[in-house]
Amino acid sequence: MGAAAVSNRQVDYGLGECLDIYRPGISPDSTERLPVVLLWHGVGVAERGVLAPLARAVARGGSLVVVPDWRSSAADRGRAHLLASLEFARTRMDAYGGDSSRFVLAGWSRGARAGMGLVLRPEVVNGWRPGAFVGIAGGYGPRPHGQNSDAPTTGSIPLEDARSSTAAPLPVTLVHGTSDPVVDIEQSRSVAGVLRNGGWDVTLTEVPDADHSSIVWADDDHVTKRSRPGNSAQSLRDGSMTARSVLEALDRV
Repeated sequence: MGAAAVSNRQVDYGLGECLDIYRPGISPDSTERLPVVLLWHGVGVAERGVLAPLARAVARGGSLVVVPDWRSSAADRGRAHLLASLEFARTRMDAYGGDSSRFVLAGWSRGARAGMGLVLRPEVVNGWRPGAFVGIAGGYGPRPHGQNSDAPTTGSIPLEDARSSTAAPLPVTLVHGTSDPVVDIEQSRSVAGVLRNGGWDVTLTEVPDADHSSIVWADDDHVTKRSRPGNSAQSLRDGSMTARSVLEALDRV
């Protein structure tokens, strides 16, 4: 990977929410236009900082990485925040040296569910498609008791949409830990199988012994019961594998 990443913090994207933008530490006089990665966190509020180590690693590889906050606790389960952050990343990155024609949509956990929903139902965003999608530890099918099974972006279950979608296939990368206690790895295996049967180009990376936090370079905080930016050997190992998967997805757009 390249030089250390630098960032613009707390950029207002609207609706009272902020995002961080990470970019490689290249000369400010550079005219190079960089591909854009929009990375959505999972369930929670103001969780963008959890993804900082992963975002920095991807940015060092030569891209702009946009990490917004969004609120799954909102009345619409975060739909407006997610779509507003997508609109910002699609239309405002030129000002930061980005090339929005090379765009990867990525998400972790419920953020992955939200992203997969849009990939399968592009009519929700007037037919827009990313160049590739990366789903990290996502749950795409029905959950126990049906709770929160649908994608907040679409209101439908991605696994069911995968069976009926008429959207043109695009490259999909799925990353999941084999020891994830929150979202079973079978969720990624199932949607990968359905998409492949439909002619989609799908890469599934199963990270040995990775859990729901370490897969995104995070550690579990046993006091708050939330994830925090990782500094453990496991989060470094597992997060580095996920960063490589995102960078490989960028090579496909």
